Amino acid sequence: MAMDNTFHGFKIWNSEKWLINFVAEISYYPYLMATHWDAFGGEQRVAIFLGVAMEDRAIFLVDGPNFYRNLRSCGLERGHLDFMKLADILSGPRKVTGVVFFTSPTDQAADASNYANQQRFFAALQNSGVDLRLGKIVMRNKVCPLCNQSFEFKTEKSVDVQLALEVALGAAKDSWDTAYVATCDSDIIPAIDFARSQGKKIFLLLPDGANCYSVGRACDASITITQKTLNDSQAFE
Repeated sequence: MAMDNTFHGFKIWNSEKWLINFVAEISYYPYLMATHWDAFGGEQRVAIFLGVAMEDRAIFLVDGPNFYRNLRSCGLERGHLDFMKLADILSGPRKVTGVVFFTSPTDQAADASNYANQQRFFAALQNSGVDLRLGKIVMRNKVCPLCNQSFEFKTEKSVDVQLALEVALGAAKDSWDTAYVATCDSDIIPAIDFARSQGKKIFLLLPDGANCYSVGRACDASITITQKTLNDSQAFE
């Protein structure tokens, strides 16, 4: 049966025979699964995505310490996670324009072994195409309310701020159309609100079982990161 040669802005058929099987959704993109029979009787299955322009640009923003902490708390094994592969899996038909990983460097003087391991990890990230953004580790003092003793501890600084700035400035500059954010830090919510007011979509990458309700409510939707998702995104198969 002859069909119109346009569908939601995409040329997808020309007077061919198609059978529409069902409507489904992947990576928060609705699509039709169609079966086409060619002139020789061959069968070809095609996923036709609806409601999104093919030039839709996606960026992935990962708060490394926060994301890894949530994976551990949910009992998920990250393995040798390839963030570029993860982005390709989750982005659907969107064009991934960047993957940015935010973290802080280990203190080399205090922990030389861990510093060396982290430097190898950083090199692997950058070699895969990930943009690495570094904050810093600072010392803080805190007084125990029970014993009234003061003690020092290390904390990361500026990682969440850098991620929030990337969301807000990227939206203002129209650098991307959709951002996938991997953080449960509620400090990012004002930036998310601003980006959505500019017509941008924000998806939360949520480790399965993580408590991230406030950030999740601020986003357009949450994408659950399961152990299978992580297994499918390994650097080494």
